Amino acid sequence: SVPLGEHHQRLPKDLTSKTVSDGLYGKHLHVYSWPEGELKQILDLGDTGLLPLEVRFLHDPDKATGFAGCALSSTMVRFFKNDDETWSHEVAISVEPLKVENWILPEMPTLITDFLISLDDRFLYCSNWLHGDIRQYNIEDPKTPVLTGQLHVGGLVQKGSHVLALGEEGKTFQFDVPKIKGQRLRGGPQMFQLSLDPTRYNKFHNHCIQE
Repeated sequence: SVPLGEHHQRLPKDLTSKTVSDGLYGKHLHVYSWPEGELKQILDLGDTGLLPLEVRFLHDPDKATGFAGCALSSTMVRFFKNDDETWSHEVAISVEPLKVENWILPEMPTLITDFLISLDDRFLYCSNWLHGDIRQYNIEDPKTPVLTGQLHVGGLVQKGSHVLALGEEGKTFQFDVPKIKGQRLRGGPQMFQLSLDPTRYNKFHNHCIQE
């Protein structure tokens, strides 16, 4: 299970370097025995596991491993059972923050809000709410995910927004985002659902994102 920090409902309004360093957004995974409901272990994810929102296991019951999407640290943490029945974790995916202008912080995390694992356990899909992209990773080897697809569908750093990303040599850039009926998407990709094939996904935008 994921114990959320006390400030998670006020993102991004209360997002500051101090609230992050004070650990107000949660950074632990709790492991329980079931159905007894006994707490067996607490995994401290540290600064590379801030605000874990979603926890999903692989579908194969013979593989005692899964992932946790950590929003503020922009990481996917893999957790796994050891031979002695204890659990460990490691960072499997890390998405670099963007250096930006005209935002509340000098660097913008992706803020991973949701992720799914395909039924055949081949692919992991995650949505980066602030950056505005959805990513596909091959996880046939869960220890070393490989980025195999990326699509920008919203977010703050899109053409028409006042937020600018800084690239090499200080040059600014923004992402191209498709329009719907001539209107640009102002929200960010938050929750989504993957078809059973899996060849299609339905994306749900959150329009409360602040520019």
